[in-house]
Amino acid sequence: MSALSNAINEKYGENDEETSGPIIIRRPVRGPSLGSLRVIALNHRRMDSLGDLAWLQTSCPNVSELDLACNAFSDWKQVFDIFSTFPRLAFLNLTDNPLEKNLSEIGMPPNHSRLQVLILNKTNVSWNTLEALLSAFKELTELHISMNGYTEIELEGEFPQVKRLHMNENPLVDINNVGKNFPN
Repeated sequence: MSALSNAINEKYGENDEETSGPIIIRRPVRGPSLGSLRVIALNHRRMDSLGDLAWLQTSCPNVSELDLACNAFSDWKQVFDIFSTFPRLAFLNLTDNPLEKNLSEIGMPPNHSRLQVLILNKTNVSWNTLEALLSAFKELTELHISMNGYTEIELEGEFPQVKRLHMNENPLVDINNVGKNFPN
């Protein structure tokens, strides 16, 4: 498995040479510096950890969108560390990461006031975990929870901050509670 810090450095880093055995390949420095990156997309990288948190904080201070779809993040603590590592984060895509572990085993998520879009498609996230996340992310306006196998909505609270809800390809039997939990 790989770490986010390694994957960022590999894809966006400023290294201008690559060593492969006795051969050195020189290539131009890639695009903008890490410090100016606002959007990072690292799909299908087999990542399961963040790696060097201090390096991430100092090297990528302006990241507001992070797409980590199709990786191996399964620990909610790692996900919560994303918010302290990237304090400007407004968009997080965790599609197809195995996040079925219940939050009650880990504790409540940190309050992250900037997060506006959270994508948890095909993560098997539980309703209890989802309720805790929605309570913590007060500015969340868009939620994607498609392809999680939900047959009914099992939320207790009301989450008027969510303006856009995506629940495609869930075999819901009764959708009447959607308006109760997400009135806007």
